[in-house]
Amino acid sequence: MLAARSAHADCAVEAASLRQQLHDESVRMDRWRYGWTAAYGVIAVGQLALAVTKTNVFGAFDREYRDKDYLGASQATLGALAMLLSPSVDVPAAVADTCADATGLRAARVETGKTERTLFYAGHLGNFVVNLGGSLLLARATSWQAGALAFVIGYPIGLLNKYTMPRASWHSLGVVPVPLAEGGVAIRLVGSF
Repeated sequence: MLAARSAHADCAVEAASLRQQLHDESVRMDRWRYGWTAAYGVIAVGQLALAVTKTNVFGAFDREYRDKDYLGASQATLGALAMLLSPSVDVPAAVADTCADATGLRAARVETGKTERTLFYAGHLGNFVVNLGGSLLLARATSWQAGALAFVIGYPIGLLNKYTMPRASWHSLGVVPVPLAEGGVAIRLVGSF
């Protein structure tokens, strides 16, 4: 009887810890998604406005500068759409049985980690393809220098996006510390071997 109470107490502590971790990751993911959606939106509107008003703050407005602005606005729009379509982190509803709740939260954290890993690598690939493709189109339409400059500016912005993405659940996929009711921590290996 005492062992059952201790196990449920351990499950309750673990469930509370996991729920808080998932909640925090959910908040960070939403801030990242909406912040980058807004940033890409501002860039898209700004570059489109410069192209439409025929404004070049660095010199004369010409076809090459116009094409760079249209390319930048298009790429930023794709970035904003990608952010809007990125999945959020779901925190499962609490279950009365604390051990079942902890089990469900562990599974949710593993799924969140897999989603973060997929977003990270797919985002890298998408960033490279969009920037390389756009730069090659711009180089073909104007000059290779314009295309290279577009890549040198656009690609690092996409990298900044990916490296500011929350990845705590992904990084926890290997070893997960489990707090115990009596104090201390147990280590649980997660994954498949």
